[in-house]
Amino acid sequence: MTMDRAPELPGLEVLVDRRGDAMVLCLIGELDISNATCVADAFDGQDAPMAAVVVDIHGLTFCDSSGIRALGRIARQCAAREVPLSIVGARPSVRRVLEIAGVVEMLHVAPE
Repeated sequence: MTMDRAPELPGLEVLVDRRGDAMVLCLIGELDISNATCVADAFDGQDAPMAAVVVDIHGLTFCDSSGIRALGRIARQCAAREVPLSIVGARPSVRRVLEIAGVVEMLHVAPE
């Protein structure tokens, strides 16, 4: 599997992989106010057709409200494009933040 690295973001590594018509984004590090907009912008800039989007957050160690907004923006873009979205691999601490924010279902976060 070959993954492309997105431009370097403070505290976050973003890997992008295409598996057929599916796009996989792997987020590693901290998704916060310093980099959340860049993550959402990078996704918005994808022009290639997508059959599905998977956001793998197993490597996320922190997510603040800015990160939640970025994930929400990706979810809205997927809905507008009628592309299924799955967010997978949430660590218990990150999943708890998403649960407290009440966005687990809206973001299509896979069960643990």
